[in-house]
Amino acid sequence: MDLLYSRYSNPLEFMRLYIDQGRFGEFVTNIIDMDNKRKQEEAEKDDENKWFSLYVHSGSDKCFIDWKAEILSKQHSDEEKQPSEEVKKEQVVKIINDSYSILDSFKL
Repeated sequence: MDLLYSRYSNPLEFMRLYIDQGRFGEFVTNIIDMDNKRKQEEAEKDDENKWFSLYVHSGSDKCFIDWKAEILSKQHSDEEKQPSEEVKKEQVVKIINDSYSILDSFKL
């Protein structure tokens, strides 16, 4: 309700109008969509402010847009360098086999 009072002077009358027209579901959907959009915009603005703060503290001689693009491209290239799933499985099997060989060397 707080969201409604911040947007409309009398939300109860406004909601009654939608209910009388049989469009209350549309009203609720619109309110939720607007709230989600507002939250997403705030999150994007907050992210951009964080990026800018990092840029300011980095002491870079590049402009903000170029600096951010470079950082994001490095991050993307690092993600591509991650080993494939098969390599990971092979490494796990090797580690397990090495562990078994170490355990086999112990005599009870």
